[in-house]
Amino acid sequence: MKLYNEFVGVIIDNFNIMHVPFLQNPTSTSFRCCCSKEETFVEIITGSDKGAWKQFVPNLQTQFIWMLFFRPIMGVLSAISKLIPTCIYVSFILYVDKLKLRYGSKKEKPMNISFADLLGVDATIRKFRYMITILKGKTVENRLLPTGIIFYGPPGAGKHTFVHALARETNVSFFPVSALDIKRGDVRIEKLFDEARACSPSIVYIRYVDTFAKRRDCESNPALVQLLTEMEKCKDNGSVVIVMIAPDYPENLDPILLDSYMFLDEAHLSYPDEDSRRKIIGLHLKRVLREEDKEAICDIVASLTPGLNWRELRTFATICYMYAASRGDAYVTMDDVFQALEKINNNAFSNLDKPMAQESMRRRVESIAFGSQK
Repeated sequence: MKLYNEFVGVIIDNFNIMHVPFLQNPTSTSFRCCCSKEETFVEIITGSDKGAWKQFVPNLQTQFIWMLFFRPIMGVLSAISKLIPTCIYVSFILYVDKLKLRYGSKKEKPMNISFADLLGVDATIRKFRYMITILKGKTVENRLLPTGIIFYGPPGAGKHTFVHALARETNVSFFPVSALDIKRGDVRIEKLFDEARACSPSIVYIRYVDTFAKRRDCESNPALVQLLTEMEKCKDNGSVVIVMIAPDYPENLDPILLDSYMFLDEAHLSYPDEDSRRKIIGLHLKRVLREEDKEAICDIVASLTPGLNWRELRTFATICYMYAASRGDAYVTMDDVFQALEKINNNAFSNLDKPMAQESMRRRVESIAFGSQK
């Protein structure tokens, strides 16, 4: 019966007919089709079961193979054909970006940040005041300027931010590049320094210098040699081009970089201490803290966040905003601070007695209030 049903389906599809009544006897099978509503019957095939199905089976096999294999393939090809224009467009954009990276200008504006926004690095700022004075043209002692500067410090200590602030304070041409692009060949060192010398005085900042200036046992490093060669050219022709690097792991740097006498100036940046954390938190939360809560919250947060770096403190402030906004409040409370500390999984907070800290904050607020009344 199953074969009959399949047979009928093929006949209806191929002959565009309405239905097929079968007449069957033990020796033969015949069928007639009804092609119109007036029940006009037309006999199509009459013959034995064996002969009829011999004509039917090849057509059934062809349709079965088409449905099982070719229709999914055609569906995939149809979907791919619809994506081809998008793929061509995306590939073109990526290709243009790569051309810009390789042949375009590397000159950029530094981040909108100044020394006034940096807290806890006063000693480092004082160290580079002379350089700002020289680069701003208040003195002609260019020979006092360093050829290269290394910024030491653990990841997240604010080295990248400090370099951008220094570039903005000096107001000179700024060329930030990634060592990853240099390693891949997307940035050509020679062309980079040609542009930097043409825009002298300028600062060339190489991020992630650890990736291409790694310590090697015997193999030479062409990119590093090229970098030192270009720095030597700047020194010889009198161009003011200062190269700044900020390795996260200076112990992995190639000794040739440190022994080349090109990076004689250095600065150390570390995680902010408690006083610096207090100022940083106050800066990030100054618009969302009530005046009566500000000092108490900053004191408690600073004491509960040892080891947090600049980036983590900024993230902490953002999380505090989120919790306050979720309550529909425009101000951050101590509960928001506790939830933010739990969110960043601070180790110091895990041993904290929350009610005790809240009571400490209450006493601190009262002391401030009574002191102001006196």
